[in-house]
Amino acid sequence: MCPAFGATGRCLGDTVQQLDRATSWLLTKIERDWADAYVKRDPSFVQRLAADNFIFIGPDGNSVGKADYVKGMTGPTVFTTFDIGELKVRTVGDVAIVTGTATITAKTGDKDESGKYAFTDVFAKKGGEWKASSSQATPVKTPEAAK
Repeated sequence: MCPAFGATGRCLGDTVQQLDRATSWLLTKIERDWADAYVKRDPSFVQRLAADNFIFIGPDGNSVGKADYVKGMTGPTVFTTFDIGELKVRTVGDVAIVTGTATITAKTGDKDESGKYAFTDVFAKKGGEWKASSSQATPVKTPEAAK
């Protein structure tokens, strides 16, 4: 069964799947590059990636806009590892939602921030490129921490 037909009557299913795979691959690469930017403390990556109205909701529930988020890349929290786990990419037109997990090793001063986090990133395609519109991270509780 063909999911969509073009003007010529040809099945567009393969084309749609190829576009979805290409988009998924590109957004996965963006996520991995974003993780690398944390370890490298590279605010220029996020400056380019984030839309002007970008909002980040951190693990503590507080939200910051783009300017503060970009500044935070070189702030007191130092990441030594930022490993992206399995990602799920969904698209609706020019909007993409990426969900996944990351395992990090990080410290803010003497406070250990290391652990596993679940996240949701929302992207919008503008001018042919994906821009991050929002990001949210939540700590994943281990069974021991839940007791």
